Amino acid sequence: MVPSRYHSLRFASDIASRRRELLDRIATEHTGPGEIIPLTLDHSDKESLKAAVAEVSKRVGRWKSKTFLANAAVLRKRLITPQLQGDFTPSEYADMLFAQPMEDWDELLRINLSAVYFSCVAFMPLLAANPHKERASIVTIGSISGTTTISQMGQYAYNAAKAGLHSLTKMLATDFKHLSIGDIFQAR
Repeated sequence: MVPSRYHSLRFASDIASRRRELLDRIATEHTGPGEIIPLTLDHSDKESLKAAVAEVSKRVGRWKSKTFLANAAVLRKRLITPQLQGDFTPSEYADMLFAQPMEDWDELLRINLSAVYFSCVAFMPLLAANPHKERASIVTIGSISGTTTISQMGQYAYNAAKAGLHSLTKMLATDFKHLSIGDIFQAR
């Protein structure tokens, strides 16, 4: 139960996804205080990001706080290989790994790493311009896969992207603190 004092505050969450039906379902099922605002967005497309920033900027100033939650994740089955446990010769395992389409690696890194970076950068001016003089926050969603030393069934691309996101989050936290953006951290 949310204390009644929070009902008088005007909190809202803009949620974004490429899948509009998912967004609409979440907004419809929301029963707590505040408002869920669906926003169709392809995080891996800069024009889509610009349109989302323009849409959200129309509402800046209406809400009491700003937190930007940056998450984008995809895993491609073609990039999963059997865990190396002595069942393969080095040549056989290398052949399996080399058969992975480089385009799948590019797409996975584009969505799981680059899209989060460009989303944070695109929304930076809105976060820094918080009209309530509160320092805004950015939270990136990582994965324990970014800290593991095993490939977890050959998920080299996914794990490398999540490790890159861990590093990226630390760099953004260091660089963005001078831009009126408060905490930048990662949830796993």
